[in-house]
This record gives sequence, structure tokens and C-alpha cells, in this order.
Amino acid sequence: ASRSKWGLSAADVENPATRVWFLASAGQWCSALFTDPGADTWPGILDYLGKLPRDVAWPAIGLALLGLGVLLRREWKVATFLFVALLLQLVIYVNYGVGDRYVFF
Repeated sequence: ASRSKWGLSAADVENPATRVWFLASAGQWCSALFTDPGADTWPGILDYLGKLPRDVAWPAIGLALLGLGVLLRREWKVATFLFVALLLQLVIYVNYGVGDRYVFF
């Protein structure tokens, strides 16, 4: 029953490569990703930033920002990579429409 909802045939389920790709690409969760990015992204980011001090102590946030600043001066390419990776993860997170997404903070 589930395989038909996910667009898989019986042959797809029997094919190891297709099964691995389905699992690696999270095919069962595709309907929950990016359902309305225009409406979800900015409110989700603001919600995340609003809850961040509740979950992470201010000194830790300050040290993280200080570390990013130092890294930016010393190795700007690495700092840029890490910052873009953080932003990408955040955009994916806030556009993941499941009820228990808070555990991914």
C-alpha cells in the first residue's frame, strides 16, 4: 500500500539500487518538504532565532559568533562554507512540515 503512494512499483521495491536511492533521497517525506517556501521560510527562521536563546546559553551563542568572526578573518573560505552550510540546513529545516521538527533544532 505504501509503495503505491510513493510511486514505486513492485519491481522498484525489489531493485536494491532503487530502494537505496529512495531511502537516501527520503522519498517518503517529499510531500512534507517545501510545501510553501514563500510563506514558511522567513517566519520559520524568526521562530528558530526566537527559540535559540532558550536552547543555547547566551555565552555559547556569543562564543560561536566570535569564532565565526575569527575564522572569517583567518580562513574566509572556510567561514563562508560553514555559514552557507548553516543557512542551507536552516532553510531545509524551516521548510520541513512535520509536527515533530523541533527535535531537529
